[in-house]
Amino acid sequence: MGRYDGILICSDIDGTLTYPYTGKDDNLNGIGPTRDTCEQIRRFQQEGGLFTVCTGRRPSHLENFTDKFIVNAPVISCGGAMVYDLENEKALRLKTMQFDLPQVIHALHQEFAPFLNRIHLHTLEDTIEVTAEQLCDPQSGIWKTDTYLKIVLVFDTAERAIEARKLVLAHPLAGELDVCRSWPEGLEIMDKESTKGAAALFLKAYLGARELICVGDFENDLSMLRVADRAVAVENALPEVKAAASEITVSVYDGAVARVIESIDKS
Repeated sequence: MGRYDGILICSDIDGTLTYPYTGKDDNLNGIGPTRDTCEQIRRFQQEGGLFTVCTGRRPSHLENFTDKFIVNAPVISCGGAMVYDLENEKALRLKTMQFDLPQVIHALHQEFAPFLNRIHLHTLEDTIEVTAEQLCDPQSGIWKTDTYLKIVLVFDTAERAIEARKLVLAHPLAGELDVCRSWPEGLEIMDKESTKGAAALFLKAYLGARELICVGDFENDLSMLRVADRAVAVENALPEVKAAASEITVSVYDGAVARVIESIDKS
């Protein structure tokens, strides 16, 4: 038996595992992760650990990192709407939006039309850019329940995205959906069962893992930190993410995930 048998690490990607290229240090190696992080992930896997990512992106995004690290467990993608088995190329869990999304968008558009820069609807394989008018028009045929994994609304400022989130949470349909920011200006709306937390619990049970370690930095990571056996926020995380975590590690630039793996040996 390996020392990490039964331990599942679910790491957010952007801002937690990877980062933008800064040009300051060759060790940062483009968009990351650090070399040390990649080495620690390989060591963790070789000794029985299960490592995967929990991201708002599609599984295909991992193709950018095949020369740096690989996952050895299904990927939690599209913000938690899908758990995808890369090896067998199939979705193990898929949650689409079942509520009346145009009703929510109509209310948002009335208040935030001048400040809403883009609207993206995400399917399993594609991203469709639409306007609020198109989405809310029954004649357009764009909106169909049980079709889209999530909608992403991009506002002009982070403050506007926060205000829009409050409006959505006050909407009569709020109980049927999940809404959170995935980056400062980006607001995601999904089905209430499409959180990273729900997907991480599913994956833990599916794999029979005894311990779930989740690592994150932003609002859309809160749900998985709340259900983790060990909830870790990176140093560069939002204050509310640090408050929800049971521990705080170093920043993404200092190899946060590597430090989390090393800390298992000390616990």
